Amino acid sequence: MAKFLLKGVVLGATLLSLGLTAGTANAANASADAKAKVLRKLTITKQSDLDFGRIVPSDTTAGPVSVDAAGVKACVNHVCPDAFTRASFEVQGTKDTVVTVNVPVTALTLVTAAGPTGPTMALNLNSNSWTGGTITLPTTGKQTIFLGGSLQVAANQAEGDYVKSFTVEVDYQ
Repeated sequence: MAKFLLKGVVLGATLLSLGLTAGTANAANASADAKAKVLRKLTITKQSDLDFGRIVPSDTTAGPVSVDAAGVKACVNHVCPDAFTRASFEVQGTKDTVVTVNVPVTALTLVTAAGPTGPTMALNLNSNSWTGGTITLPTTGKQTIFLGGSLQVAANQAEGDYVKSFTVEVDYQ
């Protein structure tokens, strides 16, 4: 038995000298951080409606009535005695972040109280207050965006109050 014990001690010493132990001499490690950036809730609030005011249509010729996002008004072939108002929205979120702005890209149909079977006018929205569908929020975390539009008014357009709601959506990119 002492003979076997001596062989075990010699074998153990040999393994230790060869570095074949199960210790941590060859172990390596690395660490990583767990991160999260919490952004302020993104909001959009309407400040003003897109309003073309009163329009007296031509008896003979159709033409557009428009206001661009910069507030420049045009009234072709009709009489437009009122000021126009571009739509404006305030976007709030985390400063220095990129926000995608989505507006309807197809023509909207304004209708009177008679509904879609009554008289209508087509409206195309436009913007020049941002490009590429995105904005970058400034250091205040707030930015106002503007929308204009071009309203197609027919000759002898039927009298009435025309309206159509539309939605502007924002999301962090």
